[in-house]
Amino acid sequence: MLFRPVFIVGLIVVTAASAQAQQGYEFEIYRPELGAVGSSEIELSTNYVADGLGESDEGLFATHHALRSSFEVNRTLSSWLQASAYLTGNKRPGHGLAYVGNRFKVTMVLPSTSSLPVELGLVNEISYARPGFAEDLWTYEITPIVGKTFGSVSLVFNPAFERGLSGDGEHHIDMEPRGGLAYRLGDDASLALEYYAGLGGIGEHYSLAEQQHQIFAKFGGEVSRHLELNVGLGRGLTRSSDKWVITSALEYTVGR
Repeated sequence: MLFRPVFIVGLIVVTAASAQAQQGYEFEIYRPELGAVGSSEIELSTNYVADGLGESDEGLFATHHALRSSFEVNRTLSSWLQASAYLTGNKRPGHGLAYVGNRFKVTMVLPSTSSLPVELGLVNEISYARPGFAEDLWTYEITPIVGKTFGSVSLVFNPAFERGLSGDGEHHIDMEPRGGLAYRLGDDASLALEYYAGLGGIGEHYSLAEQQHQIFAKFGGEVSRHLELNVGLGRGLTRSSDKWVITSALEYTVGR
C-alpha cells in the first residue's frame, strides 16, 4: 500500500519546511461534503509569500518570503463525520526549518437527504502554535458551513470565529469569514475564486487598513484516480495583508 510511504514522505517534508497565525498555513474553504465512509486523505499544502509583512508589533515573525506548509491526515468516520490532524511548519529567510504547531479538527455535515434549500455543516478546531507564529499558544475555532450548488457552479460561505485559550490577556472572539465561488470543468477539474478575511475581535473597531482581506484564484484537477493537485495565486487587498501568495495543495485519497 502507498499509505505508509506517502505519510512518511509528507511528514518529513512538512517538518523540514514553518503567517502571522496558523490560518496562513492552509488556504482552504470548508465545504459541506465529506469523502467516502472509511476513506482517508493525506494532504500537503504549501504556500510561498512572495510579498508579505514585516515583523508585527505583537512580536509575530515576518511573513515576507516565508515558505509555509501544512500536512493533514483525515478520515471519514461516517456519512456525516470526519476527523483531521495537522502538522505545520515554516521556513523564513535567515532562519532554519522550524516546527510551528498542530491542529485537530472535527467536521460534521447535515445528511444529503435533508430537505433544506442549502447544505450545512460545522467545523470545530483546536490548534497549538509556538511563540512568534501566533498571538496565542492555544486557540479554538468554530466554523459554520453554508453551501449551495447550481449545476456546475457552487457557492460556499464559512463565517469562522476564533478565540485564544492561553495567556493572561483578554481574549476577544475574532471574526475570520471566508467564502468561495467554484466552477466545475467536467468531472475532474475546477476553477475557483476564494476570499479570506481577518476582521479583528468582536467589539474591537479595526480600521479597514488594520483588517486582513485576500482574494485567491485557484485551479484544481485530478492527476490520477487517487491524486489531486490544486494551485493558486492570492492578492492582499489591505496594508495588513500579505500582498502576494503562491499556494498549492497535493491530496492523496486512500480507500476511494
